Amino acid sequence: MGKRIKEKREEKGLTIDELALKCGIRKIYLRKIEAGEAYGLSTTKIFMIAEALDIHPSNLVKGLD
Repeated sequence: MGKRIKEKREEKGLTIDELALKCGIRKIYLRKIEAGEAYGLSTTKIFMIAEALDIHPSNLVKGLD
């Protein structure tokens, strides 16, 4: 999912700093999410990221098993 978040962020032309500010998640944690190093990512945080990227949360999690 982290790779998908990074792709969507870059498609929107946002830096990691900008996304962190928009979604209210610390930049260091967002970096870990994008790198696939964050475990136990809550549904709330997925929704916050999706909202900041102006996409539906399912776009971040579809195809993940």
